[in-house]
Amino acid sequence: MTANRTFDEKLAYGKHKEHIISIWKQSQGAVVLPATDIEQHTGLGPRLLSGDGDIISPDLLSFDDGVSIWLEVKGKEVFTWYRILREWQTGIDRHSYDHYKKAYRKSSIPVHICFLHSNPNPWKGDLKYGCPKVCPIGYFSIDMLNPFEHYSEKHGRSGMVYWSHSDLVLEATIPQLNRAISKYNGDKTARDKVSHIIEYEVLQKDKDTMSVANSQDPMAWLTPEFAREALRNGTLAGYQKERYKLIAQGMSHSDAIDALRKANKENK
Repeated sequence: MTANRTFDEKLAYGKHKEHIISIWKQSQGAVVLPATDIEQHTGLGPRLLSGDGDIISPDLLSFDDGVSIWLEVKGKEVFTWYRILREWQTGIDRHSYDHYKKAYRKSSIPVHICFLHSNPNPWKGDLKYGCPKVCPIGYFSIDMLNPFEHYSEKHGRSGMVYWSHSDLVLEATIPQLNRAISKYNGDKTARDKVSHIIEYEVLQKDKDTMSVANSQDPMAWLTPEFAREALRNGTLAGYQKERYKLIAQGMSHSDAIDALRKANKENK
């Protein structure tokens, strides 16, 4: 979540997520133009200049085989459980939504909202209302001209517009994104490398939950180098931290799990 971060922290967080989506698009054959002119002293993001008033620009402009698409990237952790329809939803603030519609009308270039959700563990407030024990994770997108599911004035300064998970397109899984990042990092200097997406431990460990989590994130991409980076990041905890320690020492992901299971049985 980004609510309590400073502007610089929010900027770095957002740019990291934009970079990931850009890398994925490039891996699929597109070329990408980033709208990187950030006015830090005013707190404003990139703008399309207009005599009728400036328009908030989407983050990226993608070109692929003659097709141009604006890409607005939203890095999030979990979906929201919409209790009325009993389904996962995600969204953006209404103020930005209205500006992206203007960007489309002025440019005739479609605007796709890109949601990067990385945490399979639902918000505890949603769990109280019977949501599934695992959130969808991955890079999802939707053409913003698709009607949004509903509008709420309860959140944000201008309210929020929400789309249902079932209306989104799954563009890439977390492992696919991390493999693309690894390939991108292959010929880059240390300063230019892009951090991988941290894989969260699934907290609700029933059989159905684990099967869903494993099908979405088999972690075939997890390497000792990435494990060491994650440990330095300092956000890992408990079982996940112990597993990453073993992987950082050169053990495979499956061997690390087996070793921890064996140790757990011996300690009982």
